[in-house]
Amino acid sequence: MTETILAIISFAIIVIYLIAYVISRGLPTSISVTYYHTESKFLFPAVIALCAALAWVPLLRVTPENIQYLAFLICGSIVFVAASPAFKDELVGKVHTGAVVILGLSALTWIIIASGIPYATILGVIIGVVLRRKFVFWLEAGILVDIYVNLFVLLHICSSSGA
Repeated sequence: MTETILAIISFAIIVIYLIAYVISRGLPTSISVTYYHTESKFLFPAVIALCAALAWVPLLRVTPENIQYLAFLICGSIVFVAASPAFKDELVGKVHTGAVVILGLSALTWIIIASGIPYATILGVIIGVVLRRKFVFWLEAGILVDIYVNLFVLLHICSSSGA
């Protein structure tokens, strides 16, 4: 039950952050770009690092031991993204971009192993292609939805089976 609460809080924080941003500034081109458009430069890194920290234990709990490295790569990469939010800077940008690539590949692999088909990610790609703008944001949003939906489903299964 504790893991479910942590996952809900993690999800709520990122959703509230993104909704508040979209209401005040409009749809961003990516989640990372919100760093440059908020007055408080600590907000983006704090939000995503907190979300990763809160989701880490629940993600580890539902992930089979033989692929738990994916949970570490997902959350660890998020921490690196949080630590290097200014992706337009040359050196910081390389760290940020490397972490984002590892995060995306690890998340997609985990989603596919967890559920088979990353439905929300596919929908995000379709929206990004059809609208021909904000592709990265829609891809990121789809991956986020897939991760959290699968996390909640797997946590429910674990709690129902008494594991």
